[in-house]
Amino acid sequence: MHKLLYVTLWSRADPVGVVQINLPEISAIAGCTYRMEDLTHFGNRLVELNPSEYLLTFYLAITVGTLSPKSKGQSKVWEQLEKRWKATKQDIRPFLDAWQELGIRIYAPPLPDEYTGEESLCHRVKEYREDLQECLKVDTPHTWPEEVAKQFKAFIATRVAIALKKTSKTDTDKFQLLPSMVMSMQETVQEMLNDGYSPKRVAQKIRDNNSSNSKIIYPIDDK
Repeated sequence: MHKLLYVTLWSRADPVGVVQINLPEISAIAGCTYRMEDLTHFGNRLVELNPSEYLLTFYLAITVGTLSPKSKGQSKVWEQLEKRWKATKQDIRPFLDAWQELGIRIYAPPLPDEYTGEESLCHRVKEYREDLQECLKVDTPHTWPEEVAKQFKAFIATRVAIALKKTSKTDTDKFQLLPSMVMSMQETVQEMLNDGYSPKRVAQKIRDNNSSNSKIIYPIDDK
């Protein structure tokens, strides 16, 4: 009896799993008489949005698999997400926040490469942060003067701290920092030392780059 009710509700759901509750009509379709208390049988598989609308929590994840802003086949899903929860392809958070309030956030379909919160980091942000941590492990050459090494490490630490706060695809691309980039900047510093600039002058140049929020270390230009 309840299995038939669930199947009937599923067949009447909109693209995001919302069902308009009309028990006389649902009972007629299923061939059984249902009451409102029958809807409580499904536990967290069916949650009330309002007296006339219920949400099938597993529906979206099962029917779309992965929620993708680039999928043309999910256009109706995205229309409903915006209409019901004001979520867009650029900002999915309203949808996730609403499901969090309903206590069903864990049933939301995954979003590839989209940051949706610290509780479930997407691969892109996870890999981005791992690269940043590796940058902190790149040691300075042992031949460098202490004041130069100190300023270089401070520069990298600042860049990493700023980059760690970024999560959007646009920002992670813009603030990306890789160990190879750190080593390239070390070469720039080494060239300044090789050109005869004093450690104090080189350290000051690095400090100036840091103060100006430069993403890289520029060489001294006396021209």
